[in-house]
Amino acid sequence: MDTIGLVRGLSMTPADVPDGQGGRAAVVEARAASGGRLTHLWADSAYRGLRVTFCWVLFDVTVVIVTRREGSVGFEVPHRRWVVERTFGWLGRWRRLNRNDEHTLASGKAVVQVALIGIMTRRLAKTNRK
Repeated sequence: MDTIGLVRGLSMTPADVPDGQGGRAAVVEARAASGGRLTHLWADSAYRGLRVTFCWVLFDVTVVIVTRREGSVGFEVPHRRWVVERTFGWLGRWRRLNRNDEHTLASGKAVVQVALIGIMTRRLAKTNRK
């Protein structure tokens, strides 16, 4: 997703796929969705793996691994992580996404895309009111 929370690419994997392996597909999807203009990427520490790093080097993308501040105590949302968590919160308001009743990844991805279209449409409608 971009810095204002609009999803630019969506990649879904089964739950048994580690983040590092799923990250490779996510980068490929985001790069294709952006028309090859993806130049900067923030990721959490689960995506430090060699395969993902190789993929990022292959696509010439600057990668910043977002981590907690040193010495932080208790709950703290790392820098830039709130953008992702906010979008997950928006998706949580869609009733169909509260439970995973989809039988295939393709149908699950379609439901998420429909929800994202609804979210973006509502945001556009709010900005165009006079």
